[in-house]
Amino acid sequence: GFGAWSRISTVWPRFQQQNYGRILISVSTSLLGGGAGGVPYAMAKGALVSFNRSLTNIARLGGLDIKSNVIAPYAFTQMWEAMPGIVPEENRRVAVKRYLPPAGLAPTALALTHERCPMSGQIFVCTNGKVQRFFYAKSPGIETADFTPDHIIENFHLLESTENIEEVIGVSMDTGTPFMARAIEVLSGKA
Repeated sequence: GFGAWSRISTVWPRFQQQNYGRILISVSTSLLGGGAGGVPYAMAKGALVSFNRSLTNIARLGGLDIKSNVIAPYAFTQMWEAMPGIVPEENRRVAVKRYLPPAGLAPTALALTHERCPMSGQIFVCTNGKVQRFFYAKSPGIETADFTPDHIIENFHLLESTENIEEVIGVSMDTGTPFMARAIEVLSGKA
């Protein structure tokens, strides 16, 4: 995390001055689901995602054409070579080495740093020949004036549901204020 901060904080004033910049932060897919025994590593990579989203909010609030995105790549890297336990099956390791070279990440990296890249603050899982956007979402949730632990447990299915999910772009006063306002409406009986 500190390495990303020190490099980006060095170029940020220039990006602001020229009203243009593209940032690409590489993280690990372990932040998406955790890695076996790699809690500190996954936490550090997750912090970079929050850093990325903060940079996006700062640029957006400043009206700046600065875009920052994250890639979580799958590729046969030197780290994979040094840690055979990541992919213990030999035939699978051979396939990953052959078909998922680090060079296969270049098209995604170039697209995300291109002047026409329309997105910022996002996470892209990528490999050779495939890219997907990973995003945070929230369920419609539970709304009631009778907010008790029992009520939450009895309605937990509403929290687990993926129907009518809402993508979370960023958490700030812009998004927190409507959330709090809705809670006040429910609690005051105005909902």
